[in-house]
Parts: sequence; C-alpha cells; structure tokens
Amino acid sequence: MPARRHVVLLLPDSTNPYMQLSAEAASRAADRLGISLDIQFAEREFTTQVRQIYGAIRGVPRPSIVMVTPVQESALRTLSEQTVDSGIGWFWLSRSVGNEKELRARHPQLPICMITPDQREAGRIQARQVKAILERGGRLLYVQGRMTNQSARLRAEAFRETLARGGSGLELIGELDGNWSADAAKQALDRWMQVMKPTRLRPDAIVCQSDAMATGILAGLKALAETTGEPELARIPVLGADGLRAIGRHMVDAGQLAATILLPITTERALQAVAAFFDNGELPPAEVTLEPLPYPEEAVMVRRWRRTA
Repeated sequence: MPARRHVVLLLPDSTNPYMQLSAEAASRAADRLGISLDIQFAEREFTTQVRQIYGAIRGVPRPSIVMVTPVQESALRTLSEQTVDSGIGWFWLSRSVGNEKELRARHPQLPICMITPDQREAGRIQARQVKAILERGGRLLYVQGRMTNQSARLRAEAFRETLARGGSGLELIGELDGNWSADAAKQALDRWMQVMKPTRLRPDAIVCQSDAMATGILAGLKALAETTGEPELARIPVLGADGLRAIGRHMVDAGQLAATILLPITTERALQAVAAFFDNGELPPAEVTLEPLPYPEEAVMVRRWRRTA
C-alpha cells in the first residue's frame, strides 16, 4: 500500500535555476503542509527519470503520489499508466502527453492532474515583446528548449502565430534547440553562426524560451563579438523566460536581457492540491493553468528601446 502523505517529486535538471527554485518551493510547502517529500533530479536524462519512477512505484514505502516535470514526456506515457494502475496518484508538471483525462477516467478515486504555466500565452507574450522592441521589423533567431517537449512546442506555435499577425515585418531566420541549458544554447548559436558565416546574415534579436538559455546566448554573442571583430553582435537584444528574481529579472534590470517572462512555479500549487486531497479527500481538476506575466511592462520596454535604437 502507498504510504499516506508521502510524495515523490521528479525534476529534470538540478543545474537549471527554475528547477532549483521549484525544488526549494516544494520543500518549503511540504514542510508547511506536513507532507513527506522525496525530490530527485534526472540531470536531463530521460532514462534516469524512467528508473526513478520505477524505483518509486516498486520501493518501500511507496509514495501516495508521483509528481514529474518530464525530461521527455512521450517516454512516460506507459509509465504514467502503470503508476496509476498500481494505486498511486500522478501529477504532470509543466508538460504532459495529454492523457490526464484518460487516466482519471480509469482511476476516478486517484488524484491525477496537470499543473502548468499557460505555455501558449508565454509564446504570445514573447512575440508581443519582440514586436515592441523591433517596431520597424527585423530578423529573429528563436532558441527553443528541448524541441520534442510539449511546453517548448506550444510556446513556439503561439509565438509564430502571434508574430504572423498584423504585418510586423519580423522574419524568423532560424530556430535552435537549446535543450533548456546555457551550454547547449551557446553551442547551438556557435554552430548556427558558423554555418551562416559566408552569408553575413545576422539576427536583430534573439528570443529564448528560458533565461538559462538566454544566459548562454549572451555569453556566445560576447565571445563572437571578440573573435570576429564585430562588436555589434554583443549589442543584439536577447529575450528570455522564467523571470526568477535573482536571474531573469535582475538581468533585465541590469540591462543585460531585453525582457523576460514571469513563469509561475508549479510545485507549490501542486502540493497545495495534494494537501487538499490528503486532508479532505478533495480531488484536483484535470488541469490547472497558471498565468505568466511579461517583465518589464510593455510600456517600460518600449521607452527603454526607443532610447537605445
């Protein structure tokens, strides 16, 4: 039998600042709510995450609920089914394979839920931000997280759709896979710039789906500016997302990032839902969507970039 009030939280990467804050928020919430919480990181390896889930459902004591932000969600469809079939609740965090309603139909007595920032709205916000920065149009380079992730895909789709509206004059000249990390984003930029070297094609702005990747892009642009003798590369506006106070927001305030998005932390909200189930038998809804916000406000960003244009 699963141990009551015991939860396993599986996160993809201990080096990602957003995931670090997610773990910290979860730990504080669990202490406050009287929940036993086991936090594990997969270090961006989906095979590791698969082993962690197997370990949870076969361990002693077994958890009441498994929460997971997937490294690669498609690899977890069957495991999510096996987990709930064994009597353990399941929470998708930030992205899923879209089977939460199916799982709930099979096991209506279990807490099964998807909790996520509004990924499509995050994409729309970034499109509006870059339109405000490049009000006369220009060329864009777009850096996604892991391209096979639902969250990356939904943001990218909404970004392109919003960009296409209204004749903005913005051209998407490349899309890179930054794998949610600074190092991977920097390497992807280096490869792209090397391929584009004969054409002299340069972006007028670079939009990243996370502040971690934006940090890598900034480092890459600085290095390229020095090695190529093109100082203007270091002045290309870079946009990020996550908006952690000590990272994304700080970098915007310091003038390093052009803009970011404040993405809500999912883990605290998830543990509140878990506590309601433990305490009152209250089942969570199939999906809880949390609202992202732009940073800074568009009017502030427009004034700032009009001064520097």
